[in-house]
Amino acid sequence: MNARIVYTERLREVDDYLAYLTTSELSPNRPRASIWRVLLAQGVLMLYNLVEATTTACVQDIVGEVRRKGLTYKGASEGMRELHVKHYVRKLNGAGPKASKKIVSDLLEAMAAGTPIPFEWPRLEGNVDLRRMRGLAATAAVPFECSVPGDEIKYVKDKRNSLAHGNESFADVGQDLTVGSLTDKRDECCTALGALVMGVEEFINNASYLRAV
Repeated sequence: MNARIVYTERLREVDDYLAYLTTSELSPNRPRASIWRVLLAQGVLMLYNLVEATTTACVQDIVGEVRRKGLTYKGASEGMRELHVKHYVRKLNGAGPKASKKIVSDLLEAMAAGTPIPFEWPRLEGNVDLRRMRGLAATAAVPFECSVPGDEIKYVKDKRNSLAHGNESFADVGQDLTVGSLTDKRDECCTALGALVMGVEEFINNASYLRAV
């Protein structure tokens, strides 16, 4: 599965970086305090990269599978049907009367004709945390057993967005971090993402996107 490959590769990058920080922290040549704070904040970006890349790959695995199978509305599970309808509802936003009529007509035709559905999933757009993962899994009925509280993942998402939008500097974010706290955030991210990848693999292997007979 692509998601497991992405997860493994991005996690290796994070672990290599944390190993570098651990070694540097104990070195007599550790970077000066201002640079050290920037290096710690960079770890947050790498963790969010792991989170969104893996979650996106999970979505892409599901989308790719149902497209390969030529999934129709009639043969789809309730979760897949809901996503299919939402695809057309999003198209209606801002559409005029003529365009809206065609969109609705296309939806009804696809439902009646038994043609493969043009399956799409909403973009994640920098907002992935445990709550978003649970929502994505629940919509498609993907098994997702994860008991972590999600505070560390939310921190990673929020600080990544704060850095990306210029609300905080790298020094601001880094002053509240240590190698140990980054490792704690890494561990919670891994627990949640590992569970999500496993759930998606189970979902695909069991063909849970098909309508129950």
